[in-house]
Amino acid sequence: MKKYAVQLHNKLIILSVALFLCAITAGCNYVWNALNRNALKEDIAELASTCGVKISNPECNMIDTSRRGYCMFNSTEKEIMALVHGLKLNKVRPGLTAYDLVKNADTDIQYDSEIWHLEQILKPFDIYKVNNKTKINAFFANNRPDQLRLKSSRAFDYLLLYYDSISSRACIFVSYSYG
Repeated sequence: MKKYAVQLHNKLIILSVALFLCAITAGCNYVWNALNRNALKEDIAELASTCGVKISNPECNMIDTSRRGYCMFNSTEKEIMALVHGLKLNKVRPGLTAYDLVKNADTDIQYDSEIWHLEQILKPFDIYKVNNKTKINAFFANNRPDQLRLKSSRAFDYLLLYYDSISSRACIFVSYSYG
């Protein structure tokens, strides 16, 4: 009887450790997002303020445990154009998808989950239909330009800006640079 009690005890320990590791792994994304989304919100607000734009109540999130994140917010066309000119953003050519832009700008993207997140984030902007007939505008800057440097000496490697002029919703998708 004691032998079975020891075996059961050992199995419970193994199960407890497995459940603990599972909880930690599943919780990493949540913790990463919780710890970093406020900094992202502040950094995007700082970047916008350099263009004379105040972003009110952005909804920001980090993606998985990567250095990529995004902020969604309401904006006017005038504010978007101030961001485009102030950050020296280029207009996305018709036919290019967000994946095309990010893959060219960020050779570090290699995981399907990151591409999936990008597609889910941009779904409201119907980015796959960006062409001359839609009201979706997309702009980008890559290769860590000077205008994407922050006062804190952090910087973004690239920035994608999407704007739906019908709903007045905008999305800024960024990747923090290393070093």
